[in-house]
Amino acid sequence: MVVTPIPSISQIHSAILGEGEWKGFVKRKAGNSEMPELIDVIIERNWLMSDNTKILVRKARDQDIPAVVEIDAEAFSPYGTAEKPETFQLRLTAFPDGFIILVADNEIAAYGCSEKWLTEREPGLDENPLTTHQPDGRIFCITAMAVKMNYRGKGFGLLILDRLIELARREGCRKIILETTHAQGLFLKRGFQTVQNRTERAISLDVMSLDLKSHGRND
Repeated sequence: MVVTPIPSISQIHSAILGEGEWKGFVKRKAGNSEMPELIDVIIERNWLMSDNTKILVRKARDQDIPAVVEIDAEAFSPYGTAEKPETFQLRLTAFPDGFIILVADNEIAAYGCSEKWLTEREPGLDENPLTTHQPDGRIFCITAMAVKMNYRGKGFGLLILDRLIELARREGCRKIILETTHAQGLFLKRGFQTVQNRTERAISLDVMSLDLKSHGRND
């Protein structure tokens, strides 16, 4: 297992490509000269933060669901938007590649999950992803993401968001859609725009979207 020290969050962001991929430089001989080429080096993706926190971003597993539910409840119960445990299990079943977690010092510190749709629409809480997820869809919905309270302020939310944006690109999606009660500032950092406001469970939710055709990469 490779642990690569890096000095900043921004360098981690530039490294995010896909599951188990690291963006690095190698030299390749071309004739009589050596020229640098940007490649994807396949390793297990671990990082050592500047504060010596070891982190790993990987696909979620069945045994991760209780920790994910706990983080979701901690983050969203105050707003009335926490979702049922079975919803997360179904999301993992429906689209396992779209469900990721961030592990910090051997503890699950953040998660993000998603699904794909054939047509754009409003997201909903506790929808059944076995019905709503469409493998051939080109609309990528981030159904939920959150960071455990004692790990906030470290950039983990952006790490999860950047990974999901890259996944949407790899899946050939043209737009990302999500909804939020209070994290608009996070998504604005990556170019999301508020497209409408809706109410569910008497809660105000901003629906935000990102057009991938016009949105550049963050590297």
